[in-house]
Amino acid sequence: MKKILFLLVLILLARVAVVFSPELSIFRLSSAIRHRDVQLFEKYADVHSVAQNLVHDQIAGPITGVFGSDGVGGWLTNGINNAVGPALVTGLEKEIRSAVFDGAFNPDHPDDNSLVTVYRFQKELGFDQFAYSGMKYGDRQVLGEKAQLSLSYVRAADGYELVVKVELIKAPGEYIWKVSRILNPELVMEELRNHPAPASAATAVAPTYLPG
Repeated sequence: MKKILFLLVLILLARVAVVFSPELSIFRLSSAIRHRDVQLFEKYADVHSVAQNLVHDQIAGPITGVFGSDGVGGWLTNGINNAVGPALVTGLEKEIRSAVFDGAFNPDHPDDNSLVTVYRFQKELGFDQFAYSGMKYGDRQVLGEKAQLSLSYVRAADGYELVVKVELIKAPGEYIWKVSRILNPELVMEELRNHPAPASAATAVAPTYLPG
């Protein structure tokens, strides 16, 4: 009897671990994007943190590379962040929500060459030719209330793989993991620019950016 009860507890724990896992948040975000559901999207993505972290990383990266993170480098980073950071963060938050609401990540989104949109930007980079292929579970990291997942995308034309790393956080006492940072946006853009699709791969694939 004790053994059966022990096995049942293990099964229940395993199911809870799946229900409350960082991976589930990625699947829920996929559903939000497909259905253009901004409210559901914000349940599993901390839009403010994503925008704030991206702005900070883009400002701090070049400065730190030249001046370091302490002393002058820290002073410059803080000064620029305080001066222009809030406006950039607010603008980026609005762009993220608009992209989800407008269906900019969906294959049926209209292609308007006259507009600089998320859809046009990803097409120019060639990311529309990549499809989600799975998570790299060997790279999975969970430490306390913070997790890191690696999402693999493959270009059908030549099998070229891109890995997008995301950070998720869970507030104390909460059970939902939220995406808070894209960890390697510059590397992804660099790889897209340096490894363009072969000439035969002119058409986009159905953009399955996330599991679904």
